[in-house]
Amino acid sequence: MKIEYAPHNWNLTIYGLYQGKSYIDYISEVENNSKIKETDPYMTFNASISRTFGKVRLYAGGKNIFSYIQDERHLDDAAFLYAPVYGALYYAGISLRIN
Repeated sequence: MKIEYAPHNWNLTIYGLYQGKSYIDYISEVENNSKIKETDPYMTFNASISRTFGKVRLYAGGKNIFSYIQDERHLDDAAFLYAPVYGALYYAGISLRIN
C-alpha cells in the first residue's frame, strides 16, 4: 500500500510492504539441527518527506520505521533470511538538480 501527498513544493510518502506466510529451509552444519520454519506474515512501513527550493531538494525518511525484525537468526545459513534482520534505518540529504 502507498499513500502519497504532494502539496506545492512538498512531497510526503508512506508505504507498507506485506509479506505473507512462507516456509524457509534451514540447513545446519550441525547434524540433526536442520528444519523447515513456517514464518508468520508481517508488514514493514517506510516513510519519506522532501521539500524543493528551486534546484535544491531537501529530503529525509526512514525504512522499516517500526523496527520489525525476524525472530530467529542463524549465522551459519545465509539463505535463512526471510525478513529484516536490522531495525529501522533513517536518512536525510540534499540533492541538486543540474540541467
